[in-house]
Amino acid sequence: MPYEPTKSTNHIMVDSKLKQQILMITMPSVDAKDPDYEAAVLGASILGHHNGSRLYWNIRQKGLAESAGSSVRALEGAGCRT
Repeated sequence: MPYEPTKSTNHIMVDSKLKQQILMITMPSVDAKDPDYEAAVLGASILGHHNGSRLYWNIRQKGLAESAGSSVRALEGAGCRT
């Protein structure tokens, strides 16, 4: 049976000594055995695979962030997109 989160959660951590900010958005996705797994990985790669993606260059060229990316973390029975 696939994992379904019971509710949305937010975790905000502030450390005034740090000079960088990190924003991570995650959501439920396909698991490792899902027939759509390969399509999800391909979509994430096209959107945000390291420094060769549209997402990275759109954000980096505008000076909005040092880096940006998208990925699929697939497990057995659960997965998440970041």
